[in-house]
Amino acid sequence: MTELRRKMLEELRLRNYSPHTQRAYIRCVADFARHFNTPPDRLGPQQVHEYQLFLVHRKKLSWSPFTQAVCALRFFYHDVLHRHWMIEYIPYPRHEEKLPVVLSPAEVAAVLGRFKQTSEKFHRISSNFLFGRGFHHFRASQFSTHSKARFLGDAASTHEILHPLVRQEPSLS
Repeated sequence: MTELRRKMLEELRLRNYSPHTQRAYIRCVADFARHFNTPPDRLGPQQVHEYQLFLVHRKKLSWSPFTQAVCALRFFYHDVLHRHWMIEYIPYPRHEEKLPVVLSPAEVAAVLGRFKQTSEKFHRISSNFLFGRGFHHFRASQFSTHSKARFLGDAASTHEILHPLVRQEPSLS
C-alpha cells in the first residue's frame, strides 16, 4: 500500500466515511492516477479538467458516477493533500431539475370520470388522496385543527376547502 493510499484511508476513516464510500473514493483516485500513469499528487488542475472531460465525453459516465469521481478528487486534494486552492478547479456538475409530470385536461377528465362510476366511499378516499397532496395540502394546513376536522369529514366540502384559491375558511352552509 502506497503512502498516499494509506493517508487517504486514514482521512476517510477519521471522518467516519462508510467502507463502501472508502472503496469508491480510493478506486476513483486510483483510476485518475492510472489514466495519466502518474501519482495523483503530481497531477494538477489541467489534468483534473482533462480527466473530467474524458469521463463525460469518452467514457460516457452518467452523472452519478461522475459526481462520485468529483467528490473523491475534491476529498483527495482538500483533505489528504491540503491543497485547498485545488477545489475551485474541480467543479460539481450542474444539477438537472426534472419537471413534474402534468396531466393533460383529457387525462384529468378521464380520472375524474372514473369517480362517477365508483362507490361513494372510494370516491371520498380517492379525492382525499388526490387533493390532499402538494399545494392543496399546504392550504388545508392553514386552517385550524377544529376546522379541518369539521370540513374533512364530508367529501363535497373537502373539495371546497382544498381548492388552491381559497383565501379564508369557507362557511358550513
